[in-house]
Amino acid sequence: MKANFVLTVVLLEMIFVTGVSAVDCSVSKEFHIKHPQVLAGVLQDPNGATLPGIGLQLLSGVNVIQHLRTNNQGAYDFGMVSAGKYRLQVQYGDNPFCAPKVKCGNQGCRLDPRLTINPKKEVLIR
Repeated sequence: MKANFVLTVVLLEMIFVTGVSAVDCSVSKEFHIKHPQVLAGVLQDPNGATLPGIGLQLLSGVNVIQHLRTNNQGAYDFGMVSAGKYRLQVQYGDNPFCAPKVKCGNQGCRLDPRLTINPKKEVLIR
């Protein structure tokens, strides 16, 4: 399934494009961690397959706080993250994925495990 997904993305990029009008979403919206917490989980593609080798950067303002890659099972672990305002950036090839959505509540913040396709990589044929 994962090979089919990657092949589809590659084939779509090879199609002649007459117009692309999408915004890059490889950086998340800012989120606020109110209390120190562990930020860890597993990333998946839109079909639920795990994503090994995805680069993630934890950003505070313009500063990179930590950079890591998901392991062979798609797992990431930023460890204990201090209270503060952050954003996440996804780095994978030519950024075919959007940064994960981050949800914060009384129990802390968590990343939505399923990444979506970056609209800047979608093809619009007119």
